[in-house]
Order: sequence, then structure tokens, then C-alpha cells
Amino acid sequence: MEEKKVRSSNIELLRIVAMLMIVIYHIVCHCVIPQLTDSASIERMGNGYFNVPAFYKKLLIVDLIDPWGQISNAIFILISGYFMVSKGKSVNLVKSAKKLFIQLVFSIAVLSIVSNVIFHMWGNTSFISMENFKSVNGRSWYIGYYFVVILIGALFINEYLLKLDKKGYTIFLTVSFVITQFTWSAGLLNGFSSGLNLLLTGIFLYSLGGFIRKYDSFRNVRLYVYFLIILVLNIFICVSNYNVTMTNIEVFNRDTPDGIFYQSVISYGNSNFIVLVIAVCIFEIFRRIKMPNSRIINFIGAGTFMVYLVHDNKFFYSLWGMKDWIVDIYNTPYRFMLDLLKWGLATFAAGLAVYILYLAIAKVFEKTKWIFYKKV
Repeated sequence: MEEKKVRSSNIELLRIVAMLMIVIYHIVCHCVIPQLTDSASIERMGNGYFNVPAFYKKLLIVDLIDPWGQISNAIFILISGYFMVSKGKSVNLVKSAKKLFIQLVFSIAVLSIVSNVIFHMWGNTSFISMENFKSVNGRSWYIGYYFVVILIGALFINEYLLKLDKKGYTIFLTVSFVITQFTWSAGLLNGFSSGLNLLLTGIFLYSLGGFIRKYDSFRNVRLYVYFLIILVLNIFICVSNYNVTMTNIEVFNRDTPDGIFYQSVISYGNSNFIVLVIAVCIFEIFRRIKMPNSRIINFIGAGTFMVYLVHDNKFFYSLWGMKDWIVDIYNTPYRFMLDLLKWGLATFAAGLAVYILYLAIAKVFEKTKWIFYKKV
């Protein structure tokens, strides 16, 4: 997420793809899944097509998309470590902090105005949720998580890792990974402080990014292996969801056969093994792409942080929720996937437009700052 003077277009392309995955995940997480599983939503919209104790293959689309947000979160941390670990203590934390906070404030200011306008246009019929400016301190948990990881990296981890040889670095990665994966040790970490296991996961991913940059340790792994690993893990996701659904059906038929059956979707945490492995595989696939430097891709990649800030809020959830997603997936799954892509791209474009506006205002301010500041 941090801007660089020199950008690698293949990594910027990865940022773009990862952010689009996050947007689509949020549409599924905040609109599709509630319409599928929430009784109040189903009653209001009258779309209880899946309220039957049966396994629907078409719902595997939702199951496969559900980990995308966590996978992309991991990818962004990997990218940061890939570029930042080698910098040691020379990471510009002030620049990073200013960028994160100023863009956060700007995005909420824009959303407060835009959501008000949209509400007065459609709010009487479409349940539009308006943004409010005081949410500066209550939005986008990932920003704080991301910043704390790079802060710890810049202050402590970078120099520590640079002193290690390959064996010591490998031991550090192995221990920091394994301790986040065992239930008892993860629980112990969270017992000390809620979210500590997630923080250690972020430090592991950040450090792994630096390890990949320094040693290129996966260079002998053939490219198709990464695609194969992703395929196999997605098969396990499907099998797991089948097992959970069939178990729920068995319990339903045994205990409440005359009730209403509600489908369920497995959620994936940011420290989940499947999430981390798929993230590393996708990172390696894009890292190996050979492509010329593209100013367009680099520009869009630089704007992905603003896209994240603009779309992840109740205002956009309410816009996405205007559509009945369940009708589409029930009748025409292919149309459902196409609509997800179209809405995802439209949302991404909206965030990019706000980023362009942000740059324009910043440029005007830079040229007119003499009005606000005295010359020393």
C-alpha cells in the first residue's frame, strides 16, 4: 500500500487484482450471505429459494469467494514486507502515517457528502445508509493492523531479520507461523491481548515477503505447482462446505423437520492455513510475471488504498443490497458471477475516481499553500 518512487508493474497488477477480490468479497460478505442466511432479510425480500434442507452446488460459488478478503489482506502484507524489510530503519513511517490518515479523512468527507445526496435521491425506497464524518475513528480495521505491522517492522523486525543468516531466518519464520496455527498457542496469544495472534500472523507474512525478496527461495518450484496448490485447496473448501451443509441437514431433519432451514457459509480467519498458502501462491505467480513498466497499471495500483477506504462502509453495503442477489444465483449462476464482476469493477472505479479527486485537490493545495502558511 505504500507508494514507491519506482514501481514494479507486475506487483502493482497484483495490488489491483487483490483489491478487486476484496471488493467482490465484501459484496458477498455484506450482501449475498445476509440475503442467503438472515431470516429478516429473507422475509423482507421474499427470496428464500434456498430455505430447503438440500445441498446446492451453485452455492459453492459463494463458498469459494468467501476467503478472498482474507487472502487479499495477506497479499498486501506480503507485498509490504517484500519491499520494506531490506530498508531496515530507513522506512519513512511519517510518510506512511500521513498517507493512511489523510486519505482516510478525505474518503469519509467525500462519502458523507455523496451518501447524503444519494439518500435524498433514492433513500425513501432503497434503504440507503449515510456515512457520517465522526466515523474517522471507527472505520476500516485493516488500516490500523497494516500500520502496526509496518511500524513493528521498521522499528524492530527489519534490522533483526537483516542480521540473520538463511537458517536463522527460516527458524524465525517457522516458529512465528506454527505458533499462530495451533489452537492452544493461538488462544494463549489472544488471551494476553485480543488480536495478538493476528498481529503475529501479520509479522510472519511481512517477514516472509522479505525472505522471498532476499533469498528467492521458491525459485525452483515450477509455476504450475502454485496453480495446482490453489486448485487442491479450493477443492477442500468445497468438500468442507459440503460436509458442513450435510451435517446441518441431518441435524435439521432430526430435531426441527417442520422448521425453516437456513443455509450456512464457512468463514475464514486471517490466520487460516488455507488463506495464507493461497496468498503466497498468488503472490509467487504474479512475482514471476515479466511485463514492461506500465504507468497506467502503476497509477491504478497506487490508488488501491483509496478504493479500499471508499467501498468498505455501510453506504456501499446498502447500495449493493439494493439488488436481489439470491434470484440471480438461484436462476442463472453465470449471470450472478458476471454481476459480481460488474458491480465490483464499478465500485473499484468509484474508489479510483475519489483517488483522482484527492490527487487533484492535493495538487491545488500544494500550489496555493502560501495562502495558509507564512514563508519562513
